[in-house]
Parts: sequence; C-alpha cells; structure tokens
Amino acid sequence: MLPTLRPGQVIIGLPYNDRPRVGEIVIIRHGGLEKIKRISRISDDRLYVVGDNQTHSTDSRSFG
Repeated sequence: MLPTLRPGQVIIGLPYNDRPRVGEIVIIRHGGLEKIKRISRISDDRLYVVGDNQTHSTDSRSFG
C-alpha cells in the first residue's frame, strides 16, 4: 500500500457496518493472511480490490 501506508505503521481495523464504497481501504483475510487493499470497484455482491503500489502489489484478480 505504499505510498499511502509505510512499513512499521500501525493500522487499526474497525468492524464495518455500512456499505463499502469505492476508494476506501479494507482489510481482507485470504489464505490465512490479512491483506490491506483499496476498493476499486463494486459489482453485485463482489468487491474488486487493488494495492496502491501497482508495480509490487496483488489485486483481486490474483486471489479471487
């Protein structure tokens, strides 16, 4: 998530009760890991997410 978030920065995730919006940062659990991503698109009941560092980041195409 560089340049938005830096290594060693403390991140606090809060439960989300509203409908997510494009551009918001979310924490996703996948494959036993937590990943911090930005919502790029919402379609039906699916969120499409990307990392802010496009050259060194994975997005929802990589992990479903």
